[in-house]
Amino acid sequence: MIATIIILLTVGICAAYQYLKGTLVRSLAMIFTVIIANIVAFGFFELLAGFLIRRGSTNRPSAMMSYWQPLTLVVLFIVTFAVLQTLASMIARKSVKAGPLAEKLGRVICGAISGFIFAGLLITAMGMTPIKDNIPYQRFRSSNPDTEKPAKAVMNADGLAAGLFSMVSKGSMSGQTSFAVVHPSFVDEIYLNRLTGDKNVSLVTPAGAVELPPKAAAWPAPAGLKAADGTDVSPKTGYDLLVVRIGIKKNGDTFSLSQLRLVCNQKETESLKGTAVDAYPIGYFIGADRIARKKLGEKITVPKEDFKSNVKWIDFAFNVPYTHVPVLVAFKQNSIAPVPKPVSAEDAPPIEPF
Repeated sequence: MIATIIILLTVGICAAYQYLKGTLVRSLAMIFTVIIANIVAFGFFELLAGFLIRRGSTNRPSAMMSYWQPLTLVVLFIVTFAVLQTLASMIARKSVKAGPLAEKLGRVICGAISGFIFAGLLITAMGMTPIKDNIPYQRFRSSNPDTEKPAKAVMNADGLAAGLFSMVSKGSMSGQTSFAVVHPSFVDEIYLNRLTGDKNVSLVTPAGAVELPPKAAAWPAPAGLKAADGTDVSPKTGYDLLVVRIGIKKNGDTFSLSQLRLVCNQKETESLKGTAVDAYPIGYFIGADRIARKKLGEKITVPKEDFKSNVKWIDFAFNVPYTHVPVLVAFKQNSIAPVPKPVSAEDAPPIEPF
């Protein structure tokens, strides 16, 4: 409901303003400035937020940490939009005659499009904050949802805002790292990140809250795998079941499986380019051939006595598409670690029970 209200208000205000005060040329220019501002905001908010988090970091998550990413996203958009819109207004001083009907209708349509993109960015920013999981809307309706079937905002406004930059990041303007790889499903990720609904489970960690072994970090799961209750555990159709050893540091000792994702790219693609998919753990190993299956939104706490040298190694199980290979592990917001090339089952180390 809140997301719908934001969309209707933003679209209505922008359309009304352009109808009353704008011209067709300026309204068209506004669409381009909104798109460019959206791209700049998504392109640099993590970099700016990471700098602010490091400046205030005490190696423990704080309440303010959870707001830096949404704040920087919105501020970067507003600043960029204000500068570009000022320049556009100075350039487009003369009006172009297009007839009364085309002029008025064009202003309204252009204003509505600009408002819709801006609303999508605002909803995205709200979804990144530590508020109730139904604000601005409830994307996942249970503590153990099907991550491939999220609910969506009206006309997928937030998906459009994030998708515009994903499209740019994997296209001709892409660099060495594509946003579409690091964040294959950005909107899903931010809502899954706060799935626990527990205020004691932070959404953000300082950078480096997870690490992986330099060599044997991922390998095929052993045969005959069973859950804690003795039932068989097998991979989904079209998937391989992989073990990934992840070192959780003390500043991330409380988390949920929905806050830990394995980024998997196509095997024939360069590791951080193209388009990837997210995989979430189905559980963690409690024995050589036993897995404790957990709901995605279930709170997990690593006891303090389990930490050795500030790291607790845990072997997680992931379903990975057989056409893909893991390239990154992402933990909450702001912490990403590369995954070494998976080793064979023969070269795999013994399981680390948790």
